[in-house]
Amino acid sequence: MKCSRGHELHLTHLPCARKHRCTVCHEVIPRSARRFMCRRCSYDVCFDCGMHDNCLIDRSKDSQKTLRSVFKEYAIGHHRSVAISTSYDIISPSDGHMRRHQHKRGLGVGEDCRYAVFSDATMNVDTYHLPTPSERPDKRDVQPSSNPTIALAQAVVKRCMQLVDVVAAEVAAGFDCLDHEWVPKRPLSSTQPSKSGFLTRQPRHGMILSQAQRRFFVLSQGLLQWQKDDSKGSEVLGALRIGSTTSISLEEDLRIQTCDSQVILTCPEGGSLREWAEALRKEAEGPPAEEQVFAIHPSLSRFKDLNSST
Repeated sequence: MKCSRGHELHLTHLPCARKHRCTVCHEVIPRSARRFMCRRCSYDVCFDCGMHDNCLIDRSKDSQKTLRSVFKEYAIGHHRSVAISTSYDIISPSDGHMRRHQHKRGLGVGEDCRYAVFSDATMNVDTYHLPTPSERPDKRDVQPSSNPTIALAQAVVKRCMQLVDVVAAEVAAGFDCLDHEWVPKRPLSSTQPSKSGFLTRQPRHGMILSQAQRRFFVLSQGLLQWQKDDSKGSEVLGALRIGSTTSISLEEDLRIQTCDSQVILTCPEGGSLREWAEALRKEAEGPPAEEQVFAIHPSLSRFKDLNSST
């Protein structure tokens, strides 16, 4: 927007020390009101005229028309009453009734060169289908509605809740059920694993449980296979690293304490635990091995990760 001399007008929010009149509508501009002003000449335009400038105001030097002179209905009084009613239907998911709502906007004030401002918004609800508070049944006694719309809504809600559960399970398990070929992998570290005694230490770099998670995953896989094929004596247990710092104690149960984990094995037959303890002690005294396979059959009752807080 430009003034009569072609200067660009700027919108200002700063209060003025004296009153100004709008050059377009000749109305007094309050001191604290927003207005468009020219920084080179005394040309002030109120905010409302500035907003309507592109479509309603003739900016020629000879004639400048206002909103009141262009539209005759604005000349009938300074205020006008606007009544807008919109009816729409709403279906209640609880009882299946259709209710018609009528939204009425009350008195709308449309001053000269201003947008209509609607106030006193009210909502009238047709309560013909609504039972009285004393007649309303208990929510536990409400029978499922046979309305197909309600059935569809219930199916959508149920499916959404299932989707939430599926996403939560995917985040916890670390794989995508929709794309079985995709498996999330941790970024590879440039640091090579280091050996300290008989223990292989994986580089952490913010992944404190990376080594423990891999070991526990292999251990749980072996135990699951152990339960499925117990009669054949499946020899699957390769996640536990045994070294010189391993503590093995046999009382009522067999406790295997490593640097960052503890395995407690129980078995109704004490002989199996004794054989297990002897095999582990021999492994701890022997040369280091990446994986060791045993053919003894204790049952895993508790598995505790010392790195976690629980």
